[in-house]
Amino acid sequence: MTNPWEVSEAEYQKNAALFSQLTAGQPYMDAVTARNALMRSNLPTHVLSQIWALSDLDKDGRLDMREYSIAMRLAFNCLAGLALPPQLPPSLLVVPARSVAPPQPGWPGSRQGSVDFTHAPPPPPPPLDRRMSASQAFPTYPTAPASIMGTPQRHNSISAASSPPSSNDRSVFDGRQLDNWAIPHHNKLKYSQLFNSLDKERAGFLSSQIGRSALGMSGLPTNVLAHIWFLSDVNKDGKLSVDEYCISQYMIEMFKAGYALPKIPPPELVRMCGINSRSANNTPDLEPGAEPPQKTPVPKTFEDKRQDNFAKGQAELERRRQILEEEEQRRRAEVEKKEREEEARRERERAEKLRIAEAERHAEMERQRVLQEAREEEERKRRDEQERRREEEEKLRKEQLEKAKVKQMQNQKRQETERLTQRQQREKTLQFQLQALDEKATDIEMDIGKAKDAVAQVTANIENMRSGRDEKVTRIKTLQETNQKVLYFLLF
Repeated sequence: MTNPWEVSEAEYQKNAALFSQLTAGQPYMDAVTARNALMRSNLPTHVLSQIWALSDLDKDGRLDMREYSIAMRLAFNCLAGLALPPQLPPSLLVVPARSVAPPQPGWPGSRQGSVDFTHAPPPPPPPLDRRMSASQAFPTYPTAPASIMGTPQRHNSISAASSPPSSNDRSVFDGRQLDNWAIPHHNKLKYSQLFNSLDKERAGFLSSQIGRSALGMSGLPTNVLAHIWFLSDVNKDGKLSVDEYCISQYMIEMFKAGYALPKIPPPELVRMCGINSRSANNTPDLEPGAEPPQKTPVPKTFEDKRQDNFAKGQAELERRRQILEEEEQRRRAEVEKKEREEEARRERERAEKLRIAEAERHAEMERQRVLQEAREEEERKRRDEQERRREEEEKLRKEQLEKAKVKQMQNQKRQETERLTQRQQREKTLQFQLQALDEKATDIEMDIGKAKDAVAQVTANIENMRSGRDEKVTRIKTLQETNQKVLYFLLF
């Protein structure tokens, strides 16, 4: 796959199978299941939060099949050393056409043409004390999210160390042939420095997880990485020493340059690790209870020893450099601690000065408060005197207003008496007018009664005329019907 931000058809099918297993056939994966699946990738929490924010397209707190596939691709890219994009690339939003072949569990995100580690080359049978750790030979990459791996990880890890490479897989053995696999000195020095940067605990070897992560950073297909692990883990202990790590990095570099990988570890690389090539490639099985065979050391050439000494010297220099860096960091920490203590002392002095200034300010405020209370007392007395004078003036003013009000009410009483007399006279006049109007109304009512009687008489006459008219009309209709019947009989 040339574009790391694109989900291939095979990868989508694998993700679909795992999604169906995790959700029991449901169309959505809840937040708890998705969180548990992503947490198994051992990525930092803030990276997983960014992956969730990018993959949850509709922000509904759950993942559908497409969102789950996007999350898995983002997690794999992070494990491969790629930084997360600020926004989702358009290529990840495209859902590939589904293949008719049933999906198989494996490592999603493997490049086109890669296969499961079930096609890894066979290592020689380990001694009895190592057979129980066969799962560490080269298991399926744990750097990918564990939810991608599914439950068959243990089985795949064992089969990866014991299955032979497929003869039809040409992606590993195709290419130019390299006659001499001896690692150049400058390359070995570079690889040794990388090894020291990965060996944080100074154990002298890389665990299977760290080794697989380092190989996975190359971006090669999983079957190629499985074969490189088989070739570089010369002693088959599931770990990489500094020499074995140099072998793995050199083979990755040569494979990317177009050279074909050998089917078995080259003798010059095996000798570099101090192991007989025959024992590295064809170690026989042991009977139960038999002692494991001892490795026969192969004498190294002067050049090999010189290169090894130089590499060890460089590694020792790197170790000392890191020790000096740690001492420098400790010295800086002590300086920072002293600076913090000095800053704390200055802060305490400043706080003491502030406390004294605050006490003086409080004393000044108390003195000002006493003066303010004295001024307020004088002001209160002055206001009381003004209030007494105002009350006397108000009392005098009310007495004057009361006298004026009595005089005004007397005038109003006289005016009201005059208006009452006028109203009484007008009432008598209106009573006389009302009596005259009552008499006139009586006369009008009598005239109305007479008119109603006349109207009733006329109405009765009209009703009598209407009855006579109805009788005559009925008689005319009867005569017409009789006339028609007579005419009908006459005609027929």
